[in-house]
Amino acid sequence: MNSAPNLTYFKVFESVARLGLVRAAASELYITPGAVSQQLRSLQESLGVELFAKDGRRLKLTDAGKLLQRSVASALFEINGCLDQISGSKAKEPLGDKFRVSMPQALAVSWLAPNLFEFAESTGLSTLDIQSCSDPGQIDWRVTDVAIVYGNAPWPGLTWHLLENIDIAPVCSPRLLNGSVPLRTVEGLADVWILHEDDGSEWRRWLVKSKAKNLPVKTARFDSMATVLSAALEGKGVALASRWLVRDYLHDGRLVFPFEMTIEASKNYYCLCPEARADEPLVAKFIEWIGGRNVDASRVRK
Repeated sequence: MNSAPNLTYFKVFESVARLGLVRAAASELYITPGAVSQQLRSLQESLGVELFAKDGRRLKLTDAGKLLQRSVASALFEINGCLDQISGSKAKEPLGDKFRVSMPQALAVSWLAPNLFEFAESTGLSTLDIQSCSDPGQIDWRVTDVAIVYGNAPWPGLTWHLLENIDIAPVCSPRLLNGSVPLRTVEGLADVWILHEDDGSEWRRWLVKSKAKNLPVKTARFDSMATVLSAALEGKGVALASRWLVRDYLHDGRLVFPFEMTIEASKNYYCLCPEARADEPLVAKFIEWIGGRNVDASRVRK
């Protein structure tokens, strides 16, 4: 490190890391985009590492940037909480009044968001704030109580609870399974669209394990698991998914598992919260509730 960075640079860094756009961060911080860019350059020069890489119009965190973002976000959350306590300028909301949850869009759409009303009723909540976020590093803990993420621990500054060890398998609509060209064997995957959101590595692992003789030639990559499942529900192709994610679709008969074979996913589902808030009654209650939903998922069958 060339010199100690100005502490104000870290607030700018956290805003850009969370929002992904210099202009959005400038608007949030009430400074000019030029000032944001200058402070980011100064921070990177001071640290001697690149924290961002361009991804189209957005800025994407490098590995070093991700590591710094976790620590900075946690530190700013602790500082803001302490300031609220000592200043007395912010009245504490009564327990059970409001709860803010972040989760991947696919999980929210498939079953978790609708079922949160059950949790709200059981705890006397009057306000639910459900946010969509697929990258744990982008969660804004200033406006989030807990988060469900699909990733791999650890996360510095956060407490995490494993919700499910994920096994994944192909899923498709019954319309595709029993269509004009029925999907009866693994080799039949060569005739349908293979749907995925990653780089295709999960499908490659599954196909290697299946010992398929004919590899699929038609693949479609989407930017989120939510759109992958949407295409699968419409009978457009076959996706890889866990029973935990598609439980309601299985129960309603909208999706089926055409093959029994599964593989262990490269990631798992976790419930996260800041370390300083892990013992709060409402947070603990939510973790207990979501754990109970795992038991319900185990009862869903093909």
